[in-house]
Amino acid sequence: MAASDSRPVPRKNTAFRVYFPILDADGDPVSGAAGLDSERSIDGAAFADCTNEATEIGSSGIYYLDLTASEMNGDGVVVRIQTSTSGAKTTPIILYPEELGDLRVDVQMISGDSAAADNLEAAADGTGYNLGGGSVVAASVTGNVNGSVASVATGGITAASIAADAIGASELAADAAAEIAAAVRTEIATELGRVDATISSRASQVSVTTIDDFLDTEIAQLVSDVTTLLARLTSGRASALDNLDATVSSRATPAQVNSEVVDAINVDTYGEPGSVPAATVSLVTKINWLFALARNRITQTSTTQALRNDGDTSNIATASVSDDGTTFVRAEWT
Repeated sequence: MAASDSRPVPRKNTAFRVYFPILDADGDPVSGAAGLDSERSIDGAAFADCTNEATEIGSSGIYYLDLTASEMNGDGVVVRIQTSTSGAKTTPIILYPEELGDLRVDVQMISGDSAAADNLEAAADGTGYNLGGGSVVAASVTGNVNGSVASVATGGITAASIAADAIGASELAADAAAEIAAAVRTEIATELGRVDATISSRASQVSVTTIDDFLDTEIAQLVSDVTTLLARLTSGRASALDNLDATVSSRATPAQVNSEVVDAINVDTYGEPGSVPAATVSLVTKINWLFALARNRITQTSTTQALRNDGDTSNIATASVSDDGTTFVRAEWT
């Protein structure tokens, strides 16, 4: 907030800066008022501390208080500024924040001119429009416009804005028909001029016949070649062609397949199992389980055997063990 929040009329739900003096019992301004405590009540609610505190302007005894928008969000706002300075009196401030529709306005002059206000009233109440010095009746705006028009904007007159039969022979100038006819003749001449070659330069019947004979020969040869090709494509060959659903160049070569297999076996790495694999898992998972059993540390107590992980920080799996003196049993890993 800033000094710009100061306004002649406080506004509802809008930050507002209010200026005021703090006076003593004699009505003199109190400079350097101590223990300032600014509170506000909105629409008769209990007083509560203001967001900001009063600030003195120099050593004048005149202060200002910045009220936030939320602290101005009421129809009536009461502010009281209290101070612990001996002899100083509590300063009350009562505000009626303005909102749309609060003020009744009766404009008597505009720019010091009462006639301008009268003209504006006429424009608003529908009796006439005298905004430019010449009165225009409201009915002529909603109906027809009588008199000359300086100009019409592009697109101002459309087919929809012209009534049927609105323009007849009597509305056209005497030479309008002659001008339209001349324009039509000019357009026809222009189009005829676009015929840029004479008929005599077109192909003769002899030329067309020669082309026709050539096409007959080529089409006959094409039909013969297709017939021969179809004869050579037995049903077995046709089936084989159907199986070629992609070009041979896109298929992997034996060397490429061998490289991928070697890569999967000799290059790719696989982490140790984190738990007991199920009975139906991939071969890679089963091999990892056997590798962990063969490599990792195994501990055993009188009742439990445990397979530790590579870092020996936790169990991968455990199995209960028992011995009845005849049979040693290690149960399934879990």
